[in-house]
Amino acid sequence: SLTHLPDDFASADKYWFKNPSTMQETFRYCYALRYLPEGLFGNGMLTSCSSFLYAFADCRNLKYIPHIGMRNTNDTRVDYMLYNCLDLRAIPRGFNISKITSNGIGRLFQSLRECYDWSAFADQGGLDAIERSSHDMSYTFYNLDSLKVFPYFGQFTGASNATAAFLGATQIVRFDSQYTYLDFTNCRDMQDTFHSMQCLQELPPIHVNNLTSGNA
Repeated sequence: SLTHLPDDFASADKYWFKNPSTMQETFRYCYALRYLPEGLFGNGMLTSCSSFLYAFADCRNLKYIPHIGMRNTNDTRVDYMLYNCLDLRAIPRGFNISKITSNGIGRLFQSLRECYDWSAFADQGGLDAIERSSHDMSYTFYNLDSLKVFPYFGQFTGASNATAAFLGATQIVRFDSQYTYLDFTNCRDMQDTFHSMQCLQELPPIHVNNLTSGNA
């Protein structure tokens, strides 16, 4: 039933999120949460925070997340971080996935149905910023209904699993023209990757090399 955190939670005297070691499940299942004060997570980088797993999962009414400085120096877990944020309008500033763990970005952006501002993700390099050579990308853009043209966020080269990656992204008509091909050459499993993309009119060539899973 929590609807908001008061503004004084972001004050220097009540700095609740002063470089925590983890933010795992911090606001998970806060279905009614609508407001978090600016500066709640500070303006710098959370250098000690090793996990954002489920941090905002199922915050279904939250439209805006303040700047959250995700570290880019050590492995950080980010899967499910924004899972089912149905009303989120923008990826938060400070968002960084360059140093993800082997858990990858599975379900990271699942069901972002109202998110039209992806600039914070694109500005830090998007998918191309990921330094890990192999990671899970299953259900990452599942039920993504906010985009008609999937922007160029970089290639999918490091994805080892793309199961249902775009499943139910019913509004996407095509991929940005910068995608002259889709690179899934390291992917083992592509089961249901483009399932139920009801408006999809065309796909670039798909490069594969290693589809070894029985469900590939």
